[in-house]
Amino acid sequence: MNINKELVGASTGILILKVLAKNPNYGYEIVKQVNEASGDFFTWQEGTIYPALRKLEKKGLLRFKRPVSPSVNAKSFVLR
Repeated sequence: MNINKELVGASTGILILKVLAKNPNYGYEIVKQVNEASGDFFTWQEGTIYPALRKLEKKGLLRFKRPVSPSVNAKSFVLR
């Protein structure tokens, strides 16, 4: 049993929602804010959160906000 892996898995959604409660954000910024707030206890990569973001969207807790400009590829995430 890997406690760190279980802790990350159990807290990912909660931490994402906490960041998004402040304002809409991009995946990179969510990762950066969680890592900084945890004193780098969590060392998330962007790949860590995208499955969790999709799961939260399916549960109706957040939505993707499409970029305004076609030249911008990044999507931001917003609480519902």
